[in-house]
Amino acid sequence: MSEADPAIKTPAGEDWAYGPIFDADAHIDPPHDMWKDYLPAHLKDRAPKILHEEDGDYIEFEGNRRPFMMISNQAGREGKNFKMKGRLEEVRKVWEPATRLADMDADGMDAALLFGGGPLGSFDNELYLASYEAYSRWVMDFCSVAPDRLFPVGYVPMRDIDETCQHVERLAKMGFKAIN
Repeated sequence: MSEADPAIKTPAGEDWAYGPIFDADAHIDPPHDMWKDYLPAHLKDRAPKILHEEDGDYIEFEGNRRPFMMISNQAGREGKNFKMKGRLEEVRKVWEPATRLADMDADGMDAALLFGGGPLGSFDNELYLASYEAYSRWVMDFCSVAPDRLFPVGYVPMRDIDETCQHVERLAKMGFKAIN
């Protein structure tokens, strides 16, 4: 597509004469089991776990247990059906590229810059830093399905300037165009 084309059609099918529509503030959360697939082998057993209890689902991480919150996973749900807590099985799986692209098509979005859940908030430095790399690899894999439409935002730790610079360089080598 190009702004030189006077009658670009958005994916939703409406005539649009001003160029592609780019969502510069889209959000994506990885699937809750992503950590066990992307963390180094010796850290996988420390990844967050989903607990299915009688009164709902919970996420357990580093000794803390919290209800599974649905507020950031409301895509495809009518406003009157929004809810704060629930079960993982009720969530629309927007962490699957095909679902995300279908939603973008329905909304007439040509491309999106994806801000995400980012790293784990661990007090253990090794797990904390490994979670940055795990998230970066996951979101890059996600966006590789449609690299002309999905653009990931990388996350960098901000505790140490040298550490931050190393992560910025690593993200640039991976192909990230934006960091947070």
